[in-house]
Amino acid sequence: MVSLLQDLYIRFRYARGSGSLFRNLTWRNYLVLAIGLSFLITLYRAYMPYPWLMGSEDVLGPHVNWAGRANAVKQAFVHAYHGYEAHAFPEDELLPLTNSSEMK
Repeated sequence: MVSLLQDLYIRFRYARGSGSLFRNLTWRNYLVLAIGLSFLITLYRAYMPYPWLMGSEDVLGPHVNWAGRANAVKQAFVHAYHGYEAHAFPEDELLPLTNSSEMK
């Protein structure tokens, strides 16, 4: 493992001037890079968790009043439906500028 890290250091040091960092890397070097990146990603997710990536349903936190939100959505729908019933019921659409309705 130490010789592999030394090899990576040497390749990195001498590849800087050649214009390409990944010019002469072997499959072992790519494997070490992949393992290192996956380790860094694991550490990042452990210390900066995102609930929506981890499958938590309560993304907005425990302070959200879900019953109140559901009631507000229901009241908005009922209000809109009563407006449809009052002004455009047998037709499909309400035309608010002409205060009429039309069938589509």
